[in-house]
Amino acid sequence: ILTNVTCILLFISLAFIQYRASLRANFSARIVLWLTIVQSGLVIGFFLVRRFSSANTWNPWHILIAYLGFFSPLFIRAENHPHFRLMGLTLQFAGTFLTFYGSLSLGRSWGILPANRGIRTQGMYRYVRHPIYASYQISTLGILISNPSLYNLEVVCLFTLSQIMRLNIEEKILSADPVYLEYTSKVKWKILPFVY
Repeated sequence: ILTNVTCILLFISLAFIQYRASLRANFSARIVLWLTIVQSGLVIGFFLVRRFSSANTWNPWHILIAYLGFFSPLFIRAENHPHFRLMGLTLQFAGTFLTFYGSLSLGRSWGILPANRGIRTQGMYRYVRHPIYASYQISTLGILISNPSLYNLEVVCLFTLSQIMRLNIEEKILSADPVYLEYTSKVKWKILPFVY
């Protein structure tokens, strides 16, 4: 219950900050900020109805990495640089759609902290083992392209690094399950087919 309350309060606080920033931004920057809030809100919804885990981690370092990997995109600042806005918005829409589809594929096995909440092999999980992480990367790249700045690049780098670390922690937990080991023999790629 404490984890749920903490996540909801943190999400509401960061969403409010993004909302306030959107009031000062131009129309297309406002769309980018709202998509970030919507994507995170969808994920929080899935988080609240998640299945309890059979194996997880309570290592404070792992918890910090997981929260950074989830919440850091909400720290991105709106910038008024219209040059690549359409390309960025396209990537962000695609990433948000893929996050939603990946979350539907994952169902109630969703969570922020790395854990085993059941092995999923259907939907997007037929192609890569961590499609939601891939979807986040697409969305976040779109946000960065739409809002280029050194600060936002630093946030995206922190996000990417924490997501890779989070993914590796999750892989270690899931590898204790023979069903997951069988799944990894069929689905070789973690987030991007033929690359990683």
